[in-house]
Amino acid sequence: MTNAKRRLLFVLPCAVDDNRGNATSAIRIAESLSRRGYEIETVVADSASAAWPEFDLVLGFHAVDSGPVTQAIAKQREKPYVIAFTGTDLNGKPSAGAESAVAGASACVALCNSAARRARDIFNEMPGGVEVIFQAVAPLPYKPGLSLPSFAPELQPFQKLVLVPAGVRDIKDPLRAVKALTPLAALRPELSLWFVGPELEPACGAQLREAIADLSWATWIGEVPRNELLPLMRRADVVLSTSRSEGAAPNSLLEATLAGTPVLASDIPAHKEFPGSAFCFRDDRLLRRQLEVILDDSELAAREVRKLQETVRHKHGLVSEQVAWDRLLGALLDPDRQRGEPKPQKLRKSELPKWKRTGPAASPAKPKVLPNDKPESKPAAKSNVGPEPDNEPYTPTPPKPGKGESPWGKGKKS
Repeated sequence: MTNAKRRLLFVLPCAVDDNRGNATSAIRIAESLSRRGYEIETVVADSASAAWPEFDLVLGFHAVDSGPVTQAIAKQREKPYVIAFTGTDLNGKPSAGAESAVAGASACVALCNSAARRARDIFNEMPGGVEVIFQAVAPLPYKPGLSLPSFAPELQPFQKLVLVPAGVRDIKDPLRAVKALTPLAALRPELSLWFVGPELEPACGAQLREAIADLSWATWIGEVPRNELLPLMRRADVVLSTSRSEGAAPNSLLEATLAGTPVLASDIPAHKEFPGSAFCFRDDRLLRRQLEVILDDSELAAREVRKLQETVRHKHGLVSEQVAWDRLLGALLDPDRQRGEPKPQKLRKSELPKWKRTGPAASPAKPKVLPNDKPESKPAAKSNVGPEPDNEPYTPTPPKPGKGESPWGKGKKS
């Protein structure tokens, strides 16, 4: 079977044009795999499956909301299927339907290491195993002449904007941003807090409206299409995630980093992978301290963003994601093609041991010891270059800050 004849069906828990993470990921992966000759159709999990197009393999995004119907249609048409863990499907005890879908899948995919560990913990059977394919990011599209949304409040040049781009629902914890930044707004009148995203849970939306009703510095501007987000990301001084749980590096933080905007995130497993522990806050006081340093030292903030951009390009690149998905799906569709393990990502020259920078040898040669040479007084430090446990590709991380510190420094008390 050639790539051109490989038909994939993506099953989503939401409409493909919804401004949600599942849709963003599915569109990106579909566009990427189409460049390798795959034909992809996308359907919504709660639509009539009898009308779904023919396929050679079906991929269900979200084990709970899409897993059961993905398993059912695959069995009915006698085709293999894959389950992708995308976030809230890893919260709490999985349903019986999700357990069955995961147990019967040819393979399961997690979008970060912590999600893979969580999946192994909560699902009793996963015979197809779980593979980590790091979520990639496509830069936000640039449109000449595009400015901030006309329905957004007017911003003066001196105002400092904190942007929270996420659908409004309880798991994203938007109220924490209001609570944490209220003391700082009292001290810094130039501070503005904007929430950007659709209302996904009416109860949470009502709570957010009530919380900001009397706050002149906080606004919920509503949903903004992805192709119009770039001016907002560039105007923001910081992009913030207060989420309680994520199944991967959030698209908004990856996009903000590529746009050159500093990011801060709550201290949860997915955020510890990206943007990394150094950019996470354990409590509201630390968030305020980190934010003040960013707002007061733009040069330092710009340097930190440039470092983080290297992580995004190295670990969350579109080509790496495309190759990983093609290798996995191709092996399931072609029995003669071995699945194998992911290849470690190529390290930059500066990250290689010195003996690998200049010589073609497969292993370092033992140094010659001359009669007058003195033995080393200290054992060589263990190298941190190479694949991590579980064959996960090595990714350079910024040095860890001291206890209670951020990469921006200690900041001021607030």
